[in-house]
Amino acid sequence: MKIILDTNIIHQDYKMTGQRILKLFEASKKLGYELMIPEVVIDEIINQYRCEIETVHNTYIKSLSQIRKLTDTKNKAPYDTPLFVEDECNEFMAAFIQRIQDLGITIMPYPKVAHKEIVFKDLNHRKPFRNDSKGYRDALIWESVKEHLIPSKKLFDECQVLFLSENTKDFGDSGKLHSDLIEELEALGFTSEVVELVSNVDSFFKEKIDQEFEDLKVIQERLQKDYKYNRINVKEEIEKVLYDEYVVNEDFNNGYYPDGDDVSLFPQEFENPDIKDISVKEISVSSVRKLTDQTILVQCDVTSTASGDAYMYKADYYLFDEDNLPTIVDNDWNKHYMLVLVSVNIKTEVTLHVSPRFSKINSVEVRTLEVER
Repeated sequence: MKIILDTNIIHQDYKMTGQRILKLFEASKKLGYELMIPEVVIDEIINQYRCEIETVHNTYIKSLSQIRKLTDTKNKAPYDTPLFVEDECNEFMAAFIQRIQDLGITIMPYPKVAHKEIVFKDLNHRKPFRNDSKGYRDALIWESVKEHLIPSKKLFDECQVLFLSENTKDFGDSGKLHSDLIEELEALGFTSEVVELVSNVDSFFKEKIDQEFEDLKVIQERLQKDYKYNRINVKEEIEKVLYDEYVVNEDFNNGYYPDGDDVSLFPQEFENPDIKDISVKEISVSSVRKLTDQTILVQCDVTSTASGDAYMYKADYYLFDEDNLPTIVDNDWNKHYMLVLVSVNIKTEVTLHVSPRFSKINSVEVRTLEVER
């Protein structure tokens, strides 16, 4: 789901380090929201910064002039240059756009709407225009929102965009999207549910974002404690996929390939090793997060032991240190060989892709981190 930001959501948070932005950034990482900002909003904020620094700078110059009159000082003071404001604005623009990119926020280009359509809305007092013809930039923001809607293949539309704006007079009506804007959505084949106007941002954080964080925390705690949530048992799934990875595929029978190099896991005295089973010793659920389609990724750090047997020449058995003697399965496999146990310890990162309601597993990915005898 997309979250689109209006100018007033970022108002005066020029460094984009405020509580709102950081909360939204966290939500984009863990809850699967895609943060987006219209280019017209960026231009408005840059202009706000310019107006504010010009006002402050003019006040500073006037105060400096009065100080010089009172003290007869002629020394050049800091920031006393005609280019100061222009230089600061250029630096701010570059830093602001870089910060947006660092936060992973998508910049929405100016919409491709025809000027004739915008003028028609203005002349007919359609929202977000007011009776005094103000609202041109708001109209462009709304057009940007519409351009990023995707036709649904389902019978009913689901919410695609959470539009965060405290501009309730121009976009909203009684806390909901204005009927003029709903009519535009319906003309495009959507229902009113496809865009939700969020005007009370603090309540939105508390009632939705914080609750979703809490839900994921509960899932992670339950998985860590019982390895189960709803219809899914992660331990059983992990054991099954590791068995397929390391036993069925026989990954360790002839060697192990870290970075493309073939490395033997067993001493050369062990011939024809055969891994037959794997047992999970420990599972640490490191993270649970949502993707943009509301499916869930569960990432686990897993420690397990793969075990099997191998043949050993009888004379070689006595070359081992007494503390490292292999366990014998059959001392007299034939005239020259015995059968002994072999095992390796494996650390893996297992990522499970789970359906939104935690009812089925879509896929499982295994990444080997470390293997040792």
